[in-house]
Amino acid sequence: MSKPNFDAMSKAELRAYVIAHQDDQEAFYALADRLTAKPPTATYPASMTPEEIQRAIFRHYRAKAAMSTTGCAYARLRNNRLTPTSS
Repeated sequence: MSKPNFDAMSKAELRAYVIAHQDDQEAFYALADRLTAKPPTATYPASMTPEEIQRAIFRHYRAKAAMSTTGCAYARLRNNRLTPTSS
């Protein structure tokens, strides 16, 4: 049986594959590499006050948490498991 092409899969497809094939370490590491390869960056204007920057950072974290319906993927990767967590 041939291995799927992880590079051709979207992040969502690869995540679903890893959850369905939890014993496939190659797929797990491909997903971990994909999640950590290009961290999102945000730029803020120099005119922002420290309070405005802090509010922007909190908004970013709240939005990130709201996008995840199964918990934090990074925490599950850190624990070397990709099992759904309860919210």
